[in-house]
Amino acid sequence: TMRATLAVFFIVGIAISFTTLAIAGVVGRRELELGALLMPASLLGAWLSRYTAKMLPAETVRPLVLVVCAASAVVLLLEAAL
Repeated sequence: TMRATLAVFFIVGIAISFTTLAIAGVVGRRELELGALLMPASLLGAWLSRYTAKMLPAETVRPLVLVVCAASAVVLLLEAAL
């Protein structure tokens, strides 16, 4: 459940971010090339996660995800304040 929720969250977030950046004129040829360069690693990671996700117990993953989210929120708040 957590993996599916995170996948949807990131897909929607990426779509919104990419659309907004494209409208703002920030996405150019170089960004598309870099995205294409990273695509094989992203696909490999998605494929490997099918097998490795089963090895990680949910009671371990959930707190780690929350810690990463909390740390990200703190960094964003600090950046906005400075």
